[in-house]
Amino acid sequence: MAFDRKDQLWAIAARSRVRVTPDGINTVYTGVGLINTLLVDIHDNIWITPAGTGIVRITESYQQLFTVESSGILSNTVSCSSVDTSNTKWFGHLSEGISRISDIGSVDIIPDFTDQNLYTLVSDNNGNMLAGLGGYNNDTLLVSLGFGLPANLSPVIEDAVFPQTKMLVTGIAVDHFNRIWIVVYHVEKSANVKIGLYYHDQELHRQDLLPDDANILSIKADKRNGIVYVLTHHTLYRIR
Repeated sequence: MAFDRKDQLWAIAARSRVRVTPDGINTVYTGVGLINTLLVDIHDNIWITPAGTGIVRITESYQQLFTVESSGILSNTVSCSSVDTSNTKWFGHLSEGISRISDIGSVDIIPDFTDQNLYTLVSDNNGNMLAGLGGYNNDTLLVSLGFGLPANLSPVIEDAVFPQTKMLVTGIAVDHFNRIWIVVYHVEKSANVKIGLYYHDQELHRQDLLPDDANILSIKADKRNGIVYVLTHHTLYRIR
């Protein structure tokens, strides 16, 4: 999910991207293949990543495709994306690293994280980039922090939430209080999967407002009004 400068909320609905307005939900783009991620840059350009296709920039007048072959990004499959205060777009590729596209469209790569699964990226209120990692350490929820990842990469949150589980951080949002909201998948040894929503200020708290069986797809914080949006398979929740 992402907000544009007109305060419109954009979200992914399987093979489409949709716009959420006070009048309802409107489908404004339909493509071939599942769309993995979506972001809106500071110029209100839409960036989507259809599975296995690369990175697509959509403006009011044209579309541009970035691929391994044409642009030198690390992979045509993207697991997460974010935009920072300089309008640099960050695209994570699970265990292959990060591709970055600058405001003028130049591409550079960070070929790290090869031994870690990179599931989510988000910029905080201080310009730092937060990386949610999965498979990094069993029994431990790990969110790492670094300006210009992975330089000076260090854990900002590292907690054993549930013992005997493997934890995947699949979503991060930072609200206007600089609290970090985290979506966590707990994979138990019995192969049961549980999904938890947490927020972190000085310590970690579990948010229990959502149903226990909620399948969280995406999370986004509106830093202007403090509302945190949580998208599940069936419902869009607003948490104040």
